[in-house]
Amino acid sequence: MAFAVGCALLTAIGRAGPFGAEHAFVIRYVSFAILFWIGWLGLMVLAWQGSGKTWSHAIRPLLVLTAVFALANGIHMTKKAVVVRERAVSFAALIRQQYPNVDAAVMSQAYEGRAAVAQPRLGQLRERRFAPFVQEEGTD
Repeated sequence: MAFAVGCALLTAIGRAGPFGAEHAFVIRYVSFAILFWIGWLGLMVLAWQGSGKTWSHAIRPLLVLTAVFALANGIHMTKKAVVVRERAVSFAALIRQQYPNVDAAVMSQAYEGRAAVAQPRLGQLRERRFAPFVQEEGTD
């Protein structure tokens, strides 16, 4: 749990300045949040096993609440991941269609402020068939 909190703090400190506080909530940082919940669940199970009746009656609702929060977090992150995927697929299709003269607005939205770096590298990505030039199965 301490490792997960430390990662969250370092991410917030490192990303808030250049990208804003909202960047800390990007979906790729979820794996550290999962570590926190695993640690919390482990502590709850240990506390449940090693205590008397009064303590176990207090721990059981916390354990259930933790499971509910973890489930809600999983559902929320799944929904967020679907949105991120749909956005990435649509931008990849636009970039493939417009390459080599990709619209500056599309590049800016797709690469969120890193368009100047991404534009010259598109040729290398295309040669190696990396994203955005990899098409999903079932598409032309």
